[in-house]
Amino acid sequence: MPWRRSRKKGERPSRRPPGKDSAATDLSLQTLFGMAEEGILVADPATRRFVSANPAICLMLGFSAEELCTMGVEDIHPTESLESALSSFETLARGKKSLAPAVPCLRKDGSVLYADITSKPAVMTGRAYAVGFFTDVTERVRTESALAASEERHREMFEYMGTCVAVFEARSSGEDFVYVDINGAAERVGAVRREDVVGKSVLAVFPGIKEFGLFDAFQRVWRTGTPEHLPVAEYRDERICGWLQNYVYKLPTGEIVAVYEDVTEQKKAEERLEELMQAEREQRLLAEAFAGVTLGLAACRTLNEVLSEILRQAQKIVPYTSANIMLAMGGVLRTALARGYESHGGGDMVQALTLPVNAFPLNAEVVGKKSAIVVEDSRTDPRWVPLEETAWIRSHLAVPILSRDRLLGILRVDGDQPGRFTDEDARRLEPLASAAAVALENAQLYEEAQRELDVRRKTEKALRESELKYRQVVENAGEAIFIAQDGYVRLANAATARLLECPAEEIASRPFPEFIHPEDRAMIAERHKRRLAGEEFPSGYEFRFVTGQGTVRWGRLNATRVEWQGQPATLNVVSDITERKQTEEALRDSAQRLRTLAARLAEAQEVERRRISRELHDQVGQTLTALGMRLDRLSGDLREESGAGRAALDAASALLDESIRSVRTVMTNLRPSILDDYGISAALSSYQSWFQCPDSLVVTVDAPITEPRLPSDVATALFRIAQEALTNVVKHAQASAVTVRLREQDGVVRLEIEDDGVGLAADPAGAGDPHWGLEIMRERAEAVGGRLTINSSSSRGTSVIVEVPQR
Repeated sequence: MPWRRSRKKGERPSRRPPGKDSAATDLSLQTLFGMAEEGILVADPATRRFVSANPAICLMLGFSAEELCTMGVEDIHPTESLESALSSFETLARGKKSLAPAVPCLRKDGSVLYADITSKPAVMTGRAYAVGFFTDVTERVRTESALAASEERHREMFEYMGTCVAVFEARSSGEDFVYVDINGAAERVGAVRREDVVGKSVLAVFPGIKEFGLFDAFQRVWRTGTPEHLPVAEYRDERICGWLQNYVYKLPTGEIVAVYEDVTEQKKAEERLEELMQAEREQRLLAEAFAGVTLGLAACRTLNEVLSEILRQAQKIVPYTSANIMLAMGGVLRTALARGYESHGGGDMVQALTLPVNAFPLNAEVVGKKSAIVVEDSRTDPRWVPLEETAWIRSHLAVPILSRDRLLGILRVDGDQPGRFTDEDARRLEPLASAAAVALENAQLYEEAQRELDVRRKTEKALRESELKYRQVVENAGEAIFIAQDGYVRLANAATARLLECPAEEIASRPFPEFIHPEDRAMIAERHKRRLAGEEFPSGYEFRFVTGQGTVRWGRLNATRVEWQGQPATLNVVSDITERKQTEEALRDSAQRLRTLAARLAEAQEVERRRISRELHDQVGQTLTALGMRLDRLSGDLREESGAGRAALDAASALLDESIRSVRTVMTNLRPSILDDYGISAALSSYQSWFQCPDSLVVTVDAPITEPRLPSDVATALFRIAQEALTNVVKHAQASAVTVRLREQDGVVRLEIEDDGVGLAADPAGAGDPHWGLEIMRERAEAVGGRLTINSSSSRGTSVIVEVPQR
């Protein structure tokens, strides 16, 4: 064996010749070294060269034991892990062991093997060595990497899909459902935040869900497992309202998933979910093949097994009546295991004993001196603290359990007769205490590794369940979701095939630009290239695509940059918005037709006003004028008359004058003749003739536009807007002054009516319906190609501005 030391020249042989026990021990250690499942390398700490290797490490690395014995640490570690490997020797030099998880190691064929490496100092045949225990974790590293990549991919699909997704858990046998998760689109559409709703009842977050019919669907799907599609319907509560369509199905985990789309605004969202949990390092330490550790302790793994084995071995070495092991932690000694006290009535007290290190003088002395103490007779030793439960104890032996001068605990044995234990007994137990220290540390590390292993298993299970859940969410999504790379679709859900009206295998085999409308291909290609380059710009936009059946449809694309199999790609979510685009086009055509009709109605109205005004002037006005002339002649003839006849004639003349003024007012309101004869500037300046201005309102007109006059339809529209605006000022503004300005500059005619009143907001809801008047003014402006702007505040009044391009 490479660690067997030959006797030096002049060295005296051992008094006890090697016998069968020594040979058996060497043979057992060799057997353990050769049969160990872990790879073991023994290295010289000074040269860092290997001096021995077991078969397991040879199988792992592909080298023979002879080849490894000609190599050193730097030969089996790549550059990136060499510094960490060399640092372990510094740790060993301080008498400490080290644990390095998932360390890359170079195999003979050049491939990389990942191993958890536990390094320990060891003294064998009188020399110090570094012993490394290798556990192959290559498959674990690959599995964790693949799981993390898969989880990230599906999580990003879930987060960046434009369709809203919410996951619920049933409570009270389906009488309620609480939020488990929602994606970014659901946050935006529902105007909620994930952290505010997770764990809450859906009835509390969206109280209108029962009237909406979705809650009943949740209960049916949860009980039957049959998916349901809810057609477009209006959801409304005190907080939000909107039109939604829903698809509800049940996951294998029993959770309910609602996939829904807000067809009111067609908004999509992105938000990443939580990052994946990092894989915990796996620790599995074996308590064997270490000098000074007996075969019994080396076989133990858990703390209870080690403690039981220590007491069993102590009974063999120094027979006792009872014994216990107290472990030290944070200045406190706690009984970890006790045996033999039950028959004397103190078992419960000793087993539950927890006390400060310095509470008992004997414990304090063991801790302070870090050496064994023997009490030959408890009744005569002043250090002994008598207790009722331990009054039967007459002799006592305490041995510290030390690990590199650090106290781990105390091994305490008791006898019912004085003089039961001696200093020789203490010396015999000291090697056991040393071995116990190693075994206790290994057991503690082993249990920590088991706990971490349990956590890792749970994590892997959660990752698999999460991947399955999000894969089902993506596959059942109503939107097309696919990954594009190098001009081809690499991964797509079923909705993609439905959207493109093309089998999945054909989609994967055809360059994706063939599905894009020729007029939009350049735009899509440029944005795809810029997105892959990492440029930041809006991810959502609309485009046209051509289905496999040759149909041209509209879609809305949301895309983000991702990694696919180590190369840049884009994750794309496409919604079919063809019906919306058709509806928008129809609405625009309808609005244009209504605007044209309104303009024609206004023009016809103005023509009719002009006709009526002319008829009033030509017929009624002339008749009234003739009647006035006759009354004047009659009044001259009866100038000398008096009495009732004269009074009746004067009253008739006054009534005729009032009628003439009323007719003129009606003619002006219908269509001021000055507007047709002299234009808009003159018509505005003569506002007194057509606008009944109260005495409390000061009107200022500033309209210096000269010939040529504006087109008739433009002049009429501006005049009617001014007329309506001044009427609104009198009715609602509570103003003291109003200014009318008319300007022409750079080919634009600008009319502004500004008052110092209380503003539009001050008008009570429905009072005179001022907003209807504003809509009429806006329609008049748009009918002649102009634009109406209204600025209003309670402190500065209201300003109505009309701008019309000059024709």
